[in-house]
Amino acid sequence: MNIRTRRVPLQLLGLEALVRRVVNPNEMVEADLKKWKSGYSGERSLDYYLNQLDDFLILHDLRLFTDSYTYFQLDTLLLSKYGLVILEVKNYQGRITFNDENHQVLRNLHQVEERILNPLLQASRQKIELEQFLIRQGWPTLPITYYVVYSSPQTILNTSSHKVIHAEALPSKLSQYVQSARKECLTTNQMN
Repeated sequence: MNIRTRRVPLQLLGLEALVRRVVNPNEMVEADLKKWKSGYSGERSLDYYLNQLDDFLILHDLRLFTDSYTYFQLDTLLLSKYGLVILEVKNYQGRITFNDENHQVLRNLHQVEERILNPLLQASRQKIELEQFLIRQGWPTLPITYYVVYSSPQTILNTSSHKVIHAEALPSKLSQYVQSARKECLTTNQMN
């Protein structure tokens, strides 16, 4: 069940407004707009699979503050009786290769190879920040896991990590998560 629905990011709305008002927007603005549109589109395409879930409460675009007046943002947070699941959604096309030794991620698209930020490291940081946030709020330690979800069906993944999946694998992966859970740690009231 969706608790916090997905909204169009303010950055995307702002960039669209800027491009409409500027006669010749520079390449950086147009590239940024394309990136935000792609990311939002990827997150929205994941909604089809999220709507198949019964045992989870779904929070989209969650922005939580740290104790140092900064914030961290989660694309999607799933709450279940067994713990919390962070979904970091990516909408890249091409071949994505994860190198576990040096934590490097490469994307090959149209015979051009480029290094991209490692979403596993990003999701791992988000997990730590969420744990710290919950402690500051007085919650007991909860099991938290994360997955990097690639929403584009054209993406070819080359990885050994079970934390990196295609969107269509999400319902199956979450079913495995529920089946392997050791015990319930949240009541329905606590989840709400």
